[in-house]
This record gives sequence, structure tokens and C-alpha cells, in this order.
Amino acid sequence: MWWGTMSKVLHKSSCLESLISQWNEYLERKSQLEQWLEKLDHKVEQPLEPQIGLKEKFAQLDFFQAIVSEIEDHSGDLQQLVEKTAELYEKTEDDSFGAAAQEELKTQFNDITTVAKEKMKKVEDIVKDHLLYLDAVHEFTDWLHSAKEELHRWSDATGDTSVIQKKL
Repeated sequence: MWWGTMSKVLHKSSCLESLISQWNEYLERKSQLEQWLEKLDHKVEQPLEPQIGLKEKFAQLDFFQAIVSEIEDHSGDLQQLVEKTAELYEKTEDDSFGAAAQEELKTQFNDITTVAKEKMKKVEDIVKDHLLYLDAVHEFTDWLHSAKEELHRWSDATGDTSVIQKKL
């Protein structure tokens, strides 16, 4: 009987140590994800700075594309953390691991994802508008050049009357 009780105590102690280890691992991973989200939130919440040149606009676009890519890379980390939260809730029934805690992590992650994607889309539109503007300037410059040539051709009044009449 004493041996059976001792065996149960050792088993429960081992289970408790395992749970504490999982809890500590969860807290560490959650802290890392929260710090990363906070750092990312600081980056994406900054207002878009107007950029003058196309090169600077492409650099800004690259910046936001990198952020969105980084977010997508961390989506697996979020999923693993949510699964760990659910697992710990099943084992402990502690409300700090309940559905609200799981949704809080997802919501924060999704909010930052949405803002980053919106800013990336906005910068993409700015780059496209700049490219369209450059195309329009090039087209106008070509037209102006041909109009100048035409004007120069018409303003040349040299030659006999038959040559001048052919120009008209």
C-alpha cells in the first residue's frame, strides 16, 4: 500500500513537472510572439511617408512586402501557440488558456496583418500611379518632339512655289 501511494505521488509529481515545463515553454513562446507583434505593430502603424522618386517608392514597397512576408512566415508560430494554449486549457482548465486568450492572440495577429497588407496595397497603387505618370510624360514628350518637327517642316519657306505647295 505504501509503495502504491508512493508510486502515485511520483507519477503525479512527474505529470506536474511536465505541465510546469509546458507552461513555462508556452509563456516563453507567447512572450516572444508578443514582443515580435509589438515591434511589427510599431513598424506598420507609422504613417506612410510620401516619397518623391520612383526608386524611393519601390524601396518603400519592398519594405512592406518584407513585412507581409515576415507575417506569413510567423503564422505557423501563431497556430502552434494557439494549439498549445488549447492543450494547456484541456489539462488545467485555467481560464488564462481559454478561448478568449486564444482569440486575443489571433485578433492581434490578424489586425497587424490587415494593416500591413493595406499599406502594402496603398504603396503598390502609388508605384503604379507613378509609373503611369512617367508613361504619360514620355508619351507627351514624344508627341511634343514630333509636333516641333512638324512645325519646323511647315515653317521652312524655302524653295520654289511648287515645293511649297507640296508641303501644304
